[in-house]
Amino acid sequence: MPLSRSFRETVMARAQQDPEFRGELLSEATSAFLSGDIETGKGLLRDYLNPARSLPTIAPALCKDDKSVRHM
Repeated sequence: MPLSRSFRETVMARAQQDPEFRGELLSEATSAFLSGDIETGKGLLRDYLNPARSLPTIAPALCKDDKSVRHM
């Protein structure tokens, strides 16, 4: 079931304001990857990276542009 836009906006707003919530997103993403649920892990990782505005910092470290990292 796809998530509604308002739900995603709510998650983004909370992640921008709550560092503890961002930490839990990262923890859940890691758990999902380790348990083999790649799609969920990618979605949670995206929810962590987008509000933190981390892509411009991470992309050069990976020798990629922001857009490529976002699509990964």
